[in-house]
Amino acid sequence: MTKEDANQRANEIVNELIVFNKIKMSVKNIWAEKIIDFLLEEKKDYNLLQHSKVMKSIPNYPAEEGIAELLENITHVNSIPESNMLEEKKSELPTKEQWALDFSYMNYGEQKTHVIGWLTCGCPESAIPKFVIEWVRGLENESLIKVMREHYSSGRKTWASVSGNKEVAKIFK
Repeated sequence: MTKEDANQRANEIVNELIVFNKIKMSVKNIWAEKIIDFLLEEKKDYNLLQHSKVMKSIPNYPAEEGIAELLENITHVNSIPESNMLEEKKSELPTKEQWALDFSYMNYGEQKTHVIGWLTCGCPESAIPKFVIEWVRGLENESLIKVMREHYSSGRKTWASVSGNKEVAKIFK
């Protein structure tokens, strides 16, 4: 671990401790220096996974224990990813049904902005939710329909260039 890495990680830890009111601003530099020294001398193998675990534990950190408890925590944090970490991340992602529900609660301007985002995203056509296509089909304003077609065409061009699909790229030229 380089001095810059240790400095960055120590400052992140100290700032998080301040945010959660675990330490006072007046001791920030003292704590940062102690953490930097500790990382450089005793915990040279400290990595980003361990750092993320330490950062996650800060809200529950017992402030009355002082810096010794924090350094003890850093010493014993492991590099083994949590087995359910990926499942947790997947469960946090909204489903298409949730997107449709959220979309239905939006006002017209927000819906228009989201539709434009979906149409121009450059993602495969199958990834554009059905409710977006239905919203565009329900439009009555001819000039807005034309604008949406242009956005759709722009998204298809982007997808063609990203995917390397030459046949699709020729169609949208």
